[in-house]
Amino acid sequence: MAPPGEDDRRSEARLSPGDLECDIEGTRFAHILGVTIGGHGMRVMTDKALPSDRAVGVEVHLTDTESLNFNGLRVWSESKNFEFTQRFISGVRFVDPDPAACERLHAFIEDFLAREHPEKNPAGGGANEPS
Repeated sequence: MAPPGEDDRRSEARLSPGDLECDIEGTRFAHILGVTIGGHGMRVMTDKALPSDRAVGVEVHLTDTESLNFNGLRVWSESKNFEFTQRFISGVRFVDPDPAACERLHAFIEDFLAREHPEKNPAGGGANEPS
């Protein structure tokens, strides 16, 4: 039997878009590990556990001058203990996202992959990175 939220973890293919960074409400450290191809959610590593009972503000930094804002709900989470710190890996689904913001995020990822990893470009039939 799959763990709770397993269906949510695998419902959409995810890609790692390089050094795409974000800020998440209530955390000091947040790093994007992967983003859904359609731009509807992401997998992140944070310094604090994200709440499961409410959405949090998420600001995705595409460039130094362009950011997208979303509200995200944690749909699964696991903790990782490293030698000197603890981190939390979570799946975040965007709640009622602006379709234009999702499209822009999707386009950003496709552009990045076309430049940096043409073999992973969904349009080119390359392999997607699993979450």
